[in-house]
Amino acid sequence: MTEETEATVLGGAVHNGRRVRATFTFYQGMVGVRERGDVQEVSFFATATPYPPLNVQGLVDGKLVSVVAIAERHLDATGAAPRPGETRVVTLTVAPVQPK
Repeated sequence: MTEETEATVLGGAVHNGRRVRATFTFYQGMVGVRERGDVQEVSFFATATPYPPLNVQGLVDGKLVSVVAIAERHLDATGAAPRPGETRVVTLTVAPVQPK
């Protein structure tokens, strides 16, 4: 691999890991964002995992999105399940809402 190729790979306009404001009926505040092609993963800390119906809509960085998946990850390094009230990372996979 040449230095020029490495510079091209490391450069570019990737915005993974940026923080923006999100507003949903079950959460309002700052979230971390990862771009995954046509969808985004937005993550935040919570003491309980919200389980709204899928396709619920909200705003991420001022843009209308729809929730297509919800996942949680406990912060315990042993992989133990979280106890009630313990902090976990909640990740929402969201897709842009297309105008009709």
